[in-house]
Amino acid sequence: GKAYRYADGSTEPPLTIPPKIGENLNQISLGQRIAVYIMMALIFIFSIGFMVWTYWNRKTPIVRASQPFFLYMICIGAIIMGSAIIPISIDDGIASIEECSLACMFSPWLMSYGFVISFSALFSKTWRINQIFHHPKFRRVTITVKDVIVPFLILLSLNTIVLICWTAISPLKWERIHKNATDDFGRQLQSHGMCTLNSKKDIAYVV
Repeated sequence: GKAYRYADGSTEPPLTIPPKIGENLNQISLGQRIAVYIMMALIFIFSIGFMVWTYWNRKTPIVRASQPFFLYMICIGAIIMGSAIIPISIDDGIASIEECSLACMFSPWLMSYGFVISFSALFSKTWRINQIFHHPKFRRVTITVKDVIVPFLILLSLNTIVLICWTAISPLKWERIHKNATDDFGRQLQSHGMCTLNSKKDIAYVV
């Protein structure tokens, strides 16, 4: 923006100006961080609890029909996606700018891998239902572990390639952005930190 000019016409602040009021950095508070960690813990507890319940009841007809392996995959995917809360909750209040930038780029890896694991299981189950309803005699169709591994490996490979390119070529960077809020002497009063793209072209990696 335009440099602030003082009464004497210079852009250098005089020595006699009042001390600057503390800048509002809008950092994540301890209470907010505790709240999101509690939510993450609930995701872990419920996911692990459902996995234990599935294992304990793996021989019952309903669970066998649902195929425990697929249910485990959905729970594991939920745990990995939930763990993305950790890097998202990091800012310059508890870490350096370099560490914040690493956290920015670590979050998409966790979200993508967790989504792929859960989605692969759901995709295979949906495909199974589609096969049943499109078969003229509603013949029983069984989805094996191999049927879910194939789409899982394809999606995982594609996501890994995109994430590696994104991380190597133009990774997310943590940046503190100053708002248009200054005191009478042109000093910044408010700012916020966020993960930013290097250019608008990088939106392709996000998509």
